[in-house]
Amino acid sequence: MSKIKRDFIMKELRLLLGLVLLMALALGYIVWYVKITPLAFLIIPLVITAFVLRMYFGASAALGRVCAQYSELWRERVGREYAAPHPVYKVAYGEMHLLDACLVCRNRRRLLLIPTEQIVKVDERFRSVGVKKVPLLKFRLDTDETVDIDFSAAHGESGAAVMSWLNEHVKRAAR
Repeated sequence: MSKIKRDFIMKELRLLLGLVLLMALALGYIVWYVKITPLAFLIIPLVITAFVLRMYFGASAALGRVCAQYSELWRERVGREYAAPHPVYKVAYGEMHLLDACLVCRNRRRLLLIPTEQIVKVDERFRSVGVKKVPLLKFRLDTDETVDIDFSAAHGESGAAVMSWLNEHVKRAAR
């Protein structure tokens, strides 16, 4: 589980670095053009701190919520499956790791762990982006919770691949 958390944090920090560089460029231009005080650059550490705290506590909460329900044996199984080669598909602002024990997803700047045994139903819906139909998977869990996984317009075909993997996984589990 620590590898899952570490990977999530590293990928989010990589994205934060790009955002900070763009923010520094924009603030530099504003300081130069409008002739305001360079103290405006102090907003960057505030944004970084807020982003890192939100990311760390969000990942800890997601892992803690799922890990509290399952045994140490299950957590070790998820860790082994995550370390082994497994299918990974792009989703909106992240990726989805398809493991037998659970789905590990980094979607919309949050970490989601969806245990496969809790999935009751998966609805495949679509939203329009220009002339494209982009999939949106709605997972209904046995805890009456619904989780939406949104795919990006650039990787819309990943939705069909994830649905086919889920259908195969359900067939294997039924045997």
